[in-house]
Amino acid sequence: MLYLLRKNGYYYRHNNSGYTESPFEAEVYEEKYALDHEKMHENVTAVPVTAVIDSTKMEEVLERLMVIRKLLK
Repeated sequence: MLYLLRKNGYYYRHNNSGYTESPFEAEVYEEKYALDHEKMHENVTAVPVTAVIDSTKMEEVLERLMVIRKLLK
């Protein structure tokens, strides 16, 4: 299962670039890493991706990203 890491209500961003309120902008972690990180850091919660983002919403986001990708080419 894949996880997001949340601290004080914000998700960790990709490449250690701060925090975000949006799960769509958050880094995704493997289960072992996320759960270990949660244990070692105070105020950090490992959140399953499926608890935050449903598959319908992911499909909508992916479709929009594909359109943007085509426009940028």
